[in-house]
Amino acid sequence: TIDTMHALLSRPVSFEGKRMWPGVSLGVAVYPRDGASAPDLLKNADIALYQTKARGQNGWTLFNPELRQRVERRHALAQALRAGIPRGQIAIALQPVVSLTAPHAYSFEALARWTYEGAPVPPLEFVSVAEENGLGVQLGQCVIEGACKHLQRLEAAGIAPGHVAINIATSQLKDPGFADWLAKCLARFALTPHRLELEVTETVLLDKATDQVANTLERLRAMGFGIAMDDFGTGYASLAHLKRFPVSRLKIDRSFVDN
Repeated sequence: TIDTMHALLSRPVSFEGKRMWPGVSLGVAVYPRDGASAPDLLKNADIALYQTKARGQNGWTLFNPELRQRVERRHALAQALRAGIPRGQIAIALQPVVSLTAPHAYSFEALARWTYEGAPVPPLEFVSVAEENGLGVQLGQCVIEGACKHLQRLEAAGIAPGHVAINIATSQLKDPGFADWLAKCLARFALTPHRLELEVTETVLLDKATDQVANTLERLRAMGFGIAMDDFGTGYASLAHLKRFPVSRLKIDRSFVDN
């Protein structure tokens, strides 16, 4: 069976006097159900392997047609995003943040919106596709510029919208030129750093470049940007982690307040 094969391949081995435990990821396609030719079987097994790796590796996945449809959709979305971001196809919606004790909104959150083939694509889906395909920085810049345009227009109309919160991806925080780009972007729209709040999620704590991310956040905080941690409490972060990141606000994960 596949379980037996995986267990045998994962058995510890000795090499030059050292004990090692190999991790094995498998994708399985069955002839003829999953393909009548070697190329089709290999392609479908590779799709199943991709799913195994997406779940954390060291396991196996049996191919099914839904997996292929999912991979083909993500590939199509990636191609469309690559062409659509430079063309300004990403729209920005402003979600108001209100106080239960005040009659008006005191800030907004910028949310990216994208339509593909006439249907809206969930942000969680297209953001992850962008990150997987090296488009995270481009998408993030598009969202920031869109939010700044909204701020500028509101102020020109005599409306004081407070600050706008923007989600920042790990890829942006790892970009050594991000802080300088952000400063130039604000200058183009005649805005100051305190008008933006940069939101990061707990997943930044899992990235291997934690030191670089922490240094970038420290620099951004020194420049005057507010730093918020989104989805706090989902399991990655603890209060001890907050000592390392210059966080000024916590956004508690919705699972704590849904009821």
